[in-house]
Order: sequence, then structure tokens, then C-alpha cells
Amino acid sequence: ALVDPPDAQRWHSTNRSPGFASSRLESKTPWMPRRGRGENSWVMMDLGFERLLTAVRVTGCGTEEDQAVTEFKVRYSLDGERWDEFPQPFEGLVTGEALVERKFPKTVEARFLKIVVGGWRGEPALRVGVCCSPEADSEAEDEAEAEVEEIPHDVG
Repeated sequence: ALVDPPDAQRWHSTNRSPGFASSRLESKTPWMPRRGRGENSWVMMDLGFERLLTAVRVTGCGTEEDQAVTEFKVRYSLDGERWDEFPQPFEGLVTGEALVERKFPKTVEARFLKIVVGGWRGEPALRVGVCCSPEADSEAEDEAEAEVEEIPHDVG
């Protein structure tokens, strides 16, 4: 299942301007860091609850302008404070693709995901979503429903 958290569940190291402050796949314009601050700039997402993450989907400007992240690192966390990182960087949009999916070398459990910019073409521009195992999402929904069912009712 594809997860594209809302802007309220995303944070950015810097923003070029309010018009380039959304990193959602569905946004009309991409996130872009301030000029001169591309390297190691980042997008962090709160996925709402712990999920099994399998891949990311990334795109760039989505216009005729050739602006995109060409290399990035992926960090993941259960609590947003202690981070693990895949050792190898991922290839972003290298030949003008509209959208690419980059599978992780292993499935990881995380609630938070951080994409760290390593390289770009033109200007760094990024929109990103996360691919999750659908089984994990349905298990989490079942757990949430079970918690609701355990609330005591006053029968009176």
C-alpha cells in the first residue's frame, strides 16, 4: 500500500519558499530546500503508526524543468529520535523519469522515515511517498479496532 502522509505529518530541513514546501506525491509543486543548502537536506515523515516499509516512490519537479534529486539516503525510526540507515544510497531520478520506485534491500519496521538528499540535477526537488506491506497495515487496523472494543461500556 502506498502511504503519502499529509503536510502536517512532514518536516523539512529548510524550505525554499511556501510555494515549494510540500513533499507529498500528490502536491502540485515539489519540496525544494533553500538555495545552496541541497546537500544533506532532508524530508521527514510520520507515517502515523509503525508499519512494515518496503520501498519509496520519488519524483521531482514534474514539469519541463529538469530539477530532481538523483541520489538519496533513507533513514528510518520507530520513535523519531533513534535512527537506522540503509548503508547504500538510493538512485533517484537520473534520466528524467516522471516517477521511480526504489525497493529497500530488506523490509523494515518504522513509524518515521527520513529522505536525505545526496545529489541532484538542476536544483534539488522532491516529492515522496512510502510503500508499505498491506498485511502490516491491516494488522495495525485490527489492533486499533480491538482497542476500541475493549473500552468498558456502562450498562447501568
